[in-house]
Amino acid sequence: MDRASLLIALSLSLFTIGLLGLIVRRNLLVMLMCMELMLNGVNLSLVTFAQRAGNVEGAVMVFLIFIVVLWDLAIRVFRIPAYQIPAPGDVVAVL
Repeated sequence: MDRASLLIALSLSLFTIGLLGLIVRRNLLVMLMCMELMLNGVNLSLVTFAQRAGNVEGAVMVFLIFIVVLWDLAIRVFRIPAYQIPAPGDVVAVL
């Protein structure tokens, strides 16, 4: 197996473990961690397919996904009011 196939298999296993954890567990914190596992599996597959195709769109998409996830994490976990955090589009516009 080549490197890309191994990375796709790893991303599929990450997504599957996260999905099983999301279905089986009922603790909110564990469910959030399982959703993060699923998201990391999808991000790994995006980067792998982008590298295989020779373009950077997958890496840019992963970067934008991480911005949205951090924004969501700041609101939900740290209980920061939404009016104190800039919208993800504003953060991308500044960068």
